[in-house]
Amino acid sequence: MKPSLFNLIFPEGDNLYLVYNTLHGSILEVDEQGKEAIQGKMSFDILPSEYQELLTANGILIDDDFDEMKEVQVKYERFKYDKRNLLFTILNSYECNLDCPYCYEKKNTEQIALDIEKARLIIQFITQQIIKNHSTGLSLFFFGGEPLLKPDLLLNVASILRQWCQANLVFFELGIVTNGTLLSPEIISQLKEFENVFIQITLDGPEEVHNRRRMYREGKRGTYSEIIAALKRC
Repeated sequence: MKPSLFNLIFPEGDNLYLVYNTLHGSILEVDEQGKEAIQGKMSFDILPSEYQELLTANGILIDDDFDEMKEVQVKYERFKYDKRNLLFTILNSYECNLDCPYCYEKKNTEQIALDIEKARLIIQFITQQIIKNHSTGLSLFFFGGEPLLKPDLLLNVASILRQWCQANLVFFELGIVTNGTLLSPEIISQLKEFENVFIQITLDGPEEVHNRRRMYREGKRGTYSEIIAALKRC
């Protein structure tokens, strides 16, 4: 056996560590001995058999002859060509309430935003693609800018497509890529009406570092505490 290339290890305190495998999305708590085995500093044979089975089942330990990079390529190709579940990303606005220095969208200074007529065309196109491909699932993601600057249209489009999917026995998932500052209790309450919701929120490190990089457009005040509060609400 050998450790996965995709293991990340984080200290948790009291000789305990969290192991996160980014390929499988698995998270396990291990002790010092487990950590050293996963890092290749000692043999896996010294670990109890049930310990080894748990690490193997979660992709943290793999067979010596297993090629993980080939597995990644297969996953990518399968995702790219599999029409059973369609994934669409809607950019509903380039506008953002933050002024992050590394933002690659700052060149998009035009005030381009999704309107009702474009939303109708998008809904029509998505439903036609589901029918054409005989798809059984729809993953609908919203991106920006900051998509929650236009929450009403976002939720309206999502609700219409969710209802269509329910009527046509299609699995529906709603995703939002957001900076987290606008995830108010009211927005969270509305999102709870959807059965399957994925929210991606990013942090730029510990509070001091984050607040130097993720600032509001007006006032230049850091956003760390607001985002942490939003994560707790989620």
